Amino acid sequence: MSASRVPRCMDIRSSDRQAGRMRSLTVSTAVERISELLSSAAPAQPALGQSQPHGHAPAHVAHELPTPFRRMIIGLTGPPGSGKSTLAQHLSDASNRVGIATVVVPMDGFHLAQARLDERGLASVKGAPETFDADGYVALLHRLRQPAVPLSEDQFNGDFPKTPYPQRFSRRDKQSVAARSIWAPAFDRSLEEPIAGAIEIPPGAELIITEGNYLLHPDEPWRQVRGLLDQVWFVDLPSDVRRARLTARHERFGRTPEDARAHALGSDERNALLINETRDLADALLIEDHG
Repeated sequence: MSASRVPRCMDIRSSDRQAGRMRSLTVSTAVERISELLSSAAPAQPALGQSQPHGHAPAHVAHELPTPFRRMIIGLTGPPGSGKSTLAQHLSDASNRVGIATVVVPMDGFHLAQARLDERGLASVKGAPETFDADGYVALLHRLRQPAVPLSEDQFNGDFPKTPYPQRFSRRDKQSVAARSIWAPAFDRSLEEPIAGAIEIPPGAELIITEGNYLLHPDEPWRQVRGLLDQVWFVDLPSDVRRARLTARHERFGRTPEDARAHALGSDERNALLINETRDLADALLIEDHG
């Protein structure tokens, strides 16, 4: 994150806490908040190919190049079964409807493969912090933190991308590198496996919503995540509702009722207690009310 972003993020975070009280957001008020944040970060001049701040198509068809600091990354965190994935999708849909090009990038794509968990004796605690490629997730956030921009004449005429053989890259080659999409992994619950290269983040994406359990986890390398996000919102749901939903989800994906309940009240609950310890570190609470 560049130095010019830091004061803005500090201002954003302090403004979401009034007299020590954490703001509560619904999907509809969260979209309003995102629009405010993007407006406060918007450059004086519109980006290449844009006539107004949010005047382009949704993320899956957007290919305009953003100007620096237009892209924001919002994190949704909370314990297993709290509804992070569902709320992330609702928030993405609502943001795209108002013209904010948005992509959801879940942390779950960085689950270790089941075979690797089996090798390491971690299958029974799948979902715990040590069962993810946390360094890979941090590396992706670093890439997303650097939005593609139109190249300057100095970049066109200089060594971009960095290579011992800059003369091999034409102007068109260089612009293609700057405008290239980033690809992220997804997690397929029906297979219980991560799927590489499943999510496209085009250069024109203004907003990334990333959701996962450990966005506020204090141990390395997870602790690096917080500094790479503009906001982190904690998904708040009563524990009894969350456990019931989690048990039902396990059954839906093939576990017996007994096994589903044991998993929800066992390793899932241990992870939930760990995640709930980070609740007060969030910028706001996100609650279910799809507006």
